[in-house]
Amino acid sequence: MENEKTLKFNPEDMSKAADEHFFELVKDGKYKELISVMPLLGRYSLRNQLLILMQNPNATNVNQMRAWNYQKRHIIKGEKAMKIITPKFGQQVVTDENGNATEKKLDKITGYEVGYVYDVAQTDGEPVKDNLSGDAAKEHYDVIRSALQDTANGYEFTTHDESEDKSRAILDTLNKTISIRSDLSKEDALLVLIRQVAMANVLGRDRRNFQGLMPNDMENINAVEASAIAYTVAKRLNLEEQKLVEPDFENQPDISIVKLADNLGVIRSISQRMINKTEGAVNGYLYEQAKAQAEQEAAESTAAQPEPQSEPVKPAAKRSSQKSKKAEVAM
Repeated sequence: MENEKTLKFNPEDMSKAADEHFFELVKDGKYKELISVMPLLGRYSLRNQLLILMQNPNATNVNQMRAWNYQKRHIIKGEKAMKIITPKFGQQVVTDENGNATEKKLDKITGYEVGYVYDVAQTDGEPVKDNLSGDAAKEHYDVIRSALQDTANGYEFTTHDESEDKSRAILDTLNKTISIRSDLSKEDALLVLIRQVAMANVLGRDRRNFQGLMPNDMENINAVEASAIAYTVAKRLNLEEQKLVEPDFENQPDISIVKLADNLGVIRSISQRMINKTEGAVNGYLYEQAKAQAEQEAAESTAAQPEPQSEPVKPAAKRSSQKSKKAEVAM
C-alpha cells in the first residue's frame, strides 16, 4: 500500500505520484507489468490504473460502489476504498415558472476530484457475470470475428488459400484490405485477426497532435504498440498469450520514458475499443438468444394448455303456442 501522504485528497498530487510511479516501473524494466493489467483495468486512464496498482497490486476488477450495487454486490464491512481521479462536469440549473429547479449535467469538464473505487475482492453478493470468460471466443466465433472486423474502419476482409500465399495474413494499407489464410483454426484465425486489426489501427492513427514516441524516436514503436494491443485483447478473450514487443530504452534519454505514457494511451484506447465492441456484440447476441428462447417457451406453454371445454347446449323444449291450438280447434 502506498504511503497515504503520497495519495492525498488532491488530484494534482495524485497525478504527480502516478507519473513518478510510471517512470520507476519502466526504468526498472517492468513494462510488461503495465501492459498485463490493461485487460483488467483498461477502462481506466493510465494514471488511474497506476493509482489502483499503487494501492492494490492484486486488483483485477474495479468499480465504484454504485456499480457494484447495480450488480447486486455490496462492499464488505471494513473494506477501504481506493482513490482515483475523476472528472467534474459543469452543471446547469433551470427553474421553471413554478419555481421548480431541474439540474442538468453538462458535457464540459470543469476540473477533477477524488473518486472512490473497490476491487471485486472487497465485495460480496451475486456472482460477477462475464460473457467473455471461458471458451467464449470459440463458442461465439462468428460474432467476435465480425465485431473485431468492425473496429478496423474502412477495411475489407477476405481470405486466401495457402497455395496462393503461405502468409497467415496480409495487411494492405493502400487498398485497405486484410486477408486471413482460410485453413487456420478458429483460435488461430482470431489471433491473427486481432494482430492485423491492431496494426491497421496503429498505422492509421492520426498523430498530428501526438506527444509520444514516434518511429524517428524509436524505430520499432509501431510494433510495440500493435503487439501490446494484441496482447491485451487476446488476454481479455482468454486466447493464447501473445508475444509482447517491449520498447528498447538503451541509449535513450529519460524524456523518452515520459513520452511513452502517450503511446500507452494509444494502446489503451485501441484495445479498449476492440474489447468493448466485442463484449457488446456477445452480450447483444446472448440477449437476443435468451429473448427468443423465452418467447418460444411461452408459445409452447400456451400451445400445451388444453382448450377450455364448453358445456353442450341443450335443445330448447318444444312449446306449442296458444294461437296454434285455437287454430286447430277452429278447423
